Amino acid sequence: MDIRVISATNKDLQTAMAQGLFREDLYYRLNVIPIHILPLRERKEDIFPLADYFQNTLVQRVPGYKAKVFSESARQAMLRHDWPGNIRELENLIERVSVLVENDTIEVYDLPDYIAEMSSQAMPPSVAAVFNNEVGFNEAVDLYQRSLILYALNQTSWVKAKAAEILKINRTTLVEKIKKMNIIPESDSPFF
Repeated sequence: MDIRVISATNKDLQTAMAQGLFREDLYYRLNVIPIHILPLRERKEDIFPLADYFQNTLVQRVPGYKAKVFSESARQAMLRHDWPGNIRELENLIERVSVLVENDTIEVYDLPDYIAEMSSQAMPPSVAAVFNNEVGFNEAVDLYQRSLILYALNQTSWVKAKAAEILKINRTTLVEKIKKMNIIPESDSPFF
């Protein structure tokens, strides 16, 4: 028999081999022509051609299935997603929306929350407010700084030294900004 074996893994086989978790002889038998494929998050231009391919596969496999199109907001959400599950995650998403979405167009709210929520977070409120003519540039910058500071403080349980380290600013600068912006913990707020 004349056969060729094509294998794939997301593991570092050289490290596994050094740790005795993968057989050295098998590694060298398989590692004739290595092909390194970038993860989907690093080649986002492939998302929609792959989505089309998976839909075309469904069209051939499932009687009566009609390929769907993605709205612009859904497309943007998918482009912002990091795809930790790579192509399998995308394929599963296409199967999911093919079953659950009855309309011909897939909207951002049809996507799983972990993708759709990224979409709503992709444009910070300060940026959205500028483009909706609600605030000016300086107000937007203040809103953005405030949200960065609040996020860092919440991540560090309001330990200012750690928050300043995350933000890569001096602790005294952070304390001044907190006072200037009148930022208080939610538990100290009269509204909570």
